[in-house]
Amino acid sequence: MSMKKDSVCPQCGSRNVMLGVKLDDRAGGAGARWDATLSVEQNPDAIFFKEATTVDLKACVCAQCGHVEPYVANPSQLWTAYQTARSEQRR
Repeated sequence: MSMKKDSVCPQCGSRNVMLGVKLDDRAGGAGARWDATLSVEQNPDAIFFKEATTVDLKACVCAQCGHVEPYVANPSQLWTAYQTARSEQRR
């Protein structure tokens, strides 16, 4: 069962599920915030120009019990970058 797909909490069965909730990444004591992201470097061995593909990290949250399921907003984009990186490493 997936909260994103079914809009039902797998922990408590509630249908009070919030979809697409933004995750914040806070840095340092300055209170700065950025959207949480995941990255795959297509050319990880390069000193410069690693060609990182970055996608937003979102979440589904149950309003009843607080269960959270994170998910990548664009998994196919990240997968393509991962496959490119693996093929480059094999060369």
